[in-house]
Amino acid sequence: MKKLVIFASHIPSDDQIYIGEDILQKIKTYLGENVDIFAGVNPSPSLDKWLDILYKYTNNIEVTPSNLIINSDASAYQSALRHYKNHIKNYDLVWFLHTQGTGSGNHEARERHLDTLLYDVSNAINVFKDESVGVYGHSLVPLPNYDTPSEWDFLLDRFGVTRKNRPIRCFFSGTMWIMRGNILNHFLNNCSDDFFNGLLYNSAGSMDVGDRWFFERDFIHIVDSYHDYTLKPRHITDFYNTPPMNNKGYLKLIDTWKKQL
Repeated sequence: MKKLVIFASHIPSDDQIYIGEDILQKIKTYLGENVDIFAGVNPSPSLDKWLDILYKYTNNIEVTPSNLIINSDASAYQSALRHYKNHIKNYDLVWFLHTQGTGSGNHEARERHLDTLLYDVSNAINVFKDESVGVYGHSLVPLPNYDTPSEWDFLLDRFGVTRKNRPIRCFFSGTMWIMRGNILNHFLNNCSDDFFNGLLYNSAGSMDVGDRWFFERDFIHIVDSYHDYTLKPRHITDFYNTPPMNNKGYLKLIDTWKKQL
């Protein structure tokens, strides 16, 4: 199996470097020494020291230009994907991982996601034996009004990839997941240059400041809107519905989505 890691990082200070290096070591431990890593890096005062360490793990690195910086380490996914597009290959699965916690201090959340995606990697890979699954993550959050024109259709107008379906109304919290490689390649080979050269935002944001939630809320829907794949969570975390949605409710949501295919 061919594996790829898209790694987004922001190391705001020297005392946070250990977080990034710890993730890199775990990537090599659980995915193998030869796994390919494409890294996007948001600038910081610790940039030079961080790059010295990062180059020990990969030469595929792109530093985010100043005009594309958003207040989120996950926004460095954009730089990593821009670099990967120029070296695109066929991978079976792609891990999206980032330095969660360097800004928020929520290190426990990072460990929960790594547990699902790396430490229990055999189970994660087995999820994709179900050919209907396009992306797998730790905690899925139902988003009742997500597929309104003010949200998703706005994004379609910007990136120019023809949509097949309305998106499933949910997102993965934490902005880390595993995706089928063919889905990612299809998007990168067909999207407009706006995806790489401008700030990412939806109708709630603006082209001047961008949207720090874009990758968490929107990007995974290249899976279910451009293809007929579904989203597979390890857990359901519901902040928006009363009563909260459980696994049974999510399966009903998927069933409703499939009826419009």
